[in-house]
Amino acid sequence: MATNNGGIVDRTKEEVVLRRTNGHEPWGFSFTQGSANGSSEHFGTDGFFITAIRPYSPADACGRLRIGDRITEVRRVSDSDDSKLTLPVPKMAEEFNPLTLALDIYHEPQLA
Repeated sequence: MATNNGGIVDRTKEEVVLRRTNGHEPWGFSFTQGSANGSSEHFGTDGFFITAIRPYSPADACGRLRIGDRITEVRRVSDSDDSKLTLPVPKMAEEFNPLTLALDIYHEPQLA
């Protein structure tokens, strides 16, 4: 398995936790449904893929997200009692204004 310099291993799953200081701060990443990088390896794979990560954002600060990673599940983490509520990916920022968000990520292979 390939590993990048951040220690992320291709074809592995990981829970990534994003934290922000207020409910109005953007999470700092964009996603699309389908393939993020146009690789034939993703054809036929349903899901949401990360297409951009904004520098100095919560997504960038966590250090565990890459362009092309597939989001398999999103959970809003309650800031008061550590409970988690599963959200549909497109609604993750609209339904609630959490300060903490947990993403299950599948690290897709990176193009050379």
